[in-house]
Amino acid sequence: MKKIITVLIILLLHFTLSAQIILSGIIRDSVTCEILPYTNVWVANKNIGTISNDQGKYSLEIPSNLKYDSLTISYMGYHSKIIGINTLKHGDTIWLTKKSILLKTVNVKAGIIKTQGRKKEGIITLIFWNKDRNKGLSGAEIGMLFRNRNKIKINKIRFFLAQNGYDTLKIRVHVYNAKFIKVEDRLNIPDNYLTITNEKTGWFTFNLDDNNVIIDGDYLVTLEIVKVTPAVGLFALKGMFTPFLKRAYIREHGKWKKSFLSISLYAEITSY
Repeated sequence: MKKIITVLIILLLHFTLSAQIILSGIIRDSVTCEILPYTNVWVANKNIGTISNDQGKYSLEIPSNLKYDSLTISYMGYHSKIIGINTLKHGDTIWLTKKSILLKTVNVKAGIIKTQGRKKEGIITLIFWNKDRNKGLSGAEIGMLFRNRNKIKINKIRFFLAQNGYDTLKIRVHVYNAKFIKVEDRLNIPDNYLTITNEKTGWFTFNLDDNNVIIDGDYLVTLEIVKVTPAVGLFALKGMFTPFLKRAYIREHGKWKKSFLSISLYAEITSY
């Protein structure tokens, strides 16, 4: 009887393990062959995804019943690529092609620097707790919608980190156009990373004055988690309630959705 139970346990373990597909590889520029660190990789229309590490390598575990689905690979300033999961082999290199960006001449009148957002660190605390080292926080985004009627140039984005349980917390800031409260194109912002070490907390600032971040209309500002060390821990950002303005937006991998709790990241924006 014990032998039968042992065999059954082994079979169950075999089927459990075989019910997963592990995808891994490296992501590079199709022309220069440079690695593309912190690239978003996710299963299309599913809440399953990850980010490549600082060496451009990614590893993603997905259920076997999704083997005929597609993998989406997205990196700022590059064309996104969609690849059938069943066509990928272990260790494959994924090549992305850089977008040709035609810069338009935009005139923004210099004037008084204005601040959007409350002039304090927010009234609630948003806690992000990663207790599963296999899933991680990489790729998660939370954002705040800002109403804007004029053409402005953003020069600073500030946020308040209330708690930090990580030796290294690497965050990326994004700005999106938001026409009619619908998230649209993301602006290309070079060097939009901030690395926080030694469990530091308090105010942190992204200086964007040299990046020509110009917005005409409503826009969404988000923070994306790209790396945490160690793999398990927590951090907390200051936020705010938005019951009537519906300004809370969150995304783990794939499509945007509004926070059902009507809670938003608190961000302070200065522009002119």
